[in-house]
Amino acid sequence: MGSQIEIDNAQKVLEYLSTMEDISFKSIREDIFEVSCDGLTCLVDVEETIVCLAMEVMDIPLTNIEDHKETQKKLHLYGFLLRLNNEAIHGKFCINGDKIFMKDNLEFENLDKNELESSLAWIFAVVRKNIEKIASIMEGV
Repeated sequence: MGSQIEIDNAQKVLEYLSTMEDISFKSIREDIFEVSCDGLTCLVDVEETIVCLAMEVMDIPLTNIEDHKETQKKLHLYGFLLRLNNEAIHGKFCINGDKIFMKDNLEFENLDKNELESSLAWIFAVVRKNIEKIASIMEGV
């Protein structure tokens, strides 16, 4: 469970989420929400000073690093994700272990409904737009 500040901040985020259209959400914990839109899901984790948004995009298959073709495909994938990050209005693609994520962090102090809604909309849109391309790059990896 989060601190009292996190819980208070989460109440504000809950108010924002409650008034957004085209999404559904549920509380995972007092300070963590699972937000869904058109089959995609993003976690919203409220901390004392920031709100962390994280969407698991897909797994990266484990590869044999000695296989030159597999290494080239992975490098192509990484380059593609970096180019997407360069175009990003909100958030960034990142890799943690064997998974690709789309993440964004918002300062709570100045957070308003429009900023949260804009960040969530961007994350859902950019993943939806690029998930097939990412998957096609990873084919055979």
